[in-house]
Amino acid sequence: MPYQNPSIALIIVNWNSGKWLNKCLKGVANLSIAPSRVILVDNASTDNSLEGAEDIIPTIDIIHSGSNLGFAAGNNLALRTVTDEEWVVLLNPDAIPERTWLEELLRAAKEYSSFDFFA
Repeated sequence: MPYQNPSIALIIVNWNSGKWLNKCLKGVANLSIAPSRVILVDNASTDNSLEGAEDIIPTIDIIHSGSNLGFAAGNNLALRTVTDEEWVVLLNPDAIPERTWLEELLRAAKEYSSFDFFA
């Protein structure tokens, strides 16, 4: 499997994450390796947490679930849209990734290529 420029779908499931989501997205926008796609599932938030998401990441794919599906079902909803990416990465909306977070995850995947899952 090639690791030079792997295609990555990064999924974030949001439900009323407030200002945390904005901070998370700023961290994603600042990653040393950019994901091919950023998919944001919104579980019917009522707190305006989506406000500004497209300003931070203009190419973000936002899926509006219509109701609060929860974390697992929200991720499954996003996974149904992933077709060509080699890797899928899940990120909580209240986590702010360090600049090299994704790069280090991919380095571990390359070093331990017999593994299929990293956390």
